[in-house]
Amino acid sequence: MSMDIKTAKDTVIKAGKNLVEQGLIARTWGNVSCRVDEHTMVITPSGRDYLSLTEGEIVKMDIASLEYEGDIKPSSEKAIHAGCYGKGEINFVIHTHQLFASIVSGCGISYIETDKKYNLLGGKVICAGYGLPSTKKLSGNVIKALAETKGHCIIMKNHGALCFGKDFDETFMAAKQLEEACREYIENKYITISGQKDYSDKGYAEFVLKTYGEVPESFNAGKLNYELSDNMTANTSFFVNAMSNLKKPLYPMIDDFAQIAGVKVKTAANNEKSINRAFKNADAVLIKGFGAVCRGKDMDDAKAVSMIVEKNCMAYMGAALHDRPRSINPLECALMRTIYKMKYSKQKNK
Repeated sequence: MSMDIKTAKDTVIKAGKNLVEQGLIARTWGNVSCRVDEHTMVITPSGRDYLSLTEGEIVKMDIASLEYEGDIKPSSEKAIHAGCYGKGEINFVIHTHQLFASIVSGCGISYIETDKKYNLLGGKVICAGYGLPSTKKLSGNVIKALAETKGHCIIMKNHGALCFGKDFDETFMAAKQLEEACREYIENKYITISGQKDYSDKGYAEFVLKTYGEVPESFNAGKLNYELSDNMTANTSFFVNAMSNLKKPLYPMIDDFAQIAGVKVKTAANNEKSINRAFKNADAVLIKGFGAVCRGKDMDDAKAVSMIVEKNCMAYMGAALHDRPRSINPLECALMRTIYKMKYSKQKNK
């Protein structure tokens, strides 16, 4: 394959916007690359807003050496992308944080088998071993999984997904098939271990809460006894409300939760004093029988936190179907949170 630089960069910009618009990433998470020729790729920069990316911000780099042109740093996950281009006819790569793939990533399993209708998944999606973001351990685990897979996707444990294909369209189709397969896997897992005939959100939540906590009288959020400021938003979605009834802290099942929301999100009573106290050292609070309140530097930030909290609640429930949920190592979570607060939030402000 050979593609001119401008076309490759334009395609990467288009893909970045697609990731945001389809909810496959939050903030500046995730990354995109496109092969230019046998030796070269272009990739999204580190810590930039995908909706405002320009051609000049897309970084040209050498696939083998990872050396790049210009002063703008490429994505910190560049080694993972380069690893994909060593596998057959791969010309396009996206790293996503899509919902159901992220839920499966927190289940502690080695792979999921997939139906033949998902023709781009090769019958099995491998879950690569966990490693802190942007580390050699993570890229090494991913490259090992890439060598083993027969499909166009792998799951990165406690992190997200990597999808790749011959072009833009095939890669995004692989991401879509992965999401459908992961949703199907979670629903079928619940049906199998619960003995129910059909899946329902309510039945699923009640099963998890009965096993690890208590079943509430209602999943309908009541009135919030707390005045939200301009940088806060409430999340009363079904699974967040359900998790608030466990009456215990929510720990990171996926690493973007540790970075964006906090190392530990506490559950508070529905009153101002309790909620303010629970906000210490975190940007979200679970409120028993209500849901969650999330905050950020502005409303966009608060909505991103809210989205991550909901995803982590669902990841906890998915993990609960596979034995007692095991969160990411607390020391690693603290490190990720510190780096995010110091680095990425400042990049966003730029």
